[in-house]
Amino acid sequence: AAGMACTWKRLERLDSVEAFQYHAWLDSRAEFGLRSGLRKFVDEPGDPWGRKPIWYVYKAMGTSAEDEVFEPYKNVVDIKDWNEIIYTKPIK
Repeated sequence: AAGMACTWKRLERLDSVEAFQYHAWLDSRAEFGLRSGLRKFVDEPGDPWGRKPIWYVYKAMGTSAEDEVFEPYKNVVDIKDWNEIIYTKPIK
């Protein structure tokens, strides 16, 4: 979830990005335990198709809820402000 928040904060400032599509909305057993989906396995014991923290981040991206939902993830990536992860120098 923190990685998605960082990715979004970087992407939203790029004029060249016109769309963003996440790889998988649901964890897949065919991905050898990667668990990269927004939701849990369809047969997850006790919580089939359960919403993972990243689901809430993805839902909030670009909405009025973004700041509130993203806030706790600043601590995860050890920053005080999202501007700390934004590249401001041109890449050579």
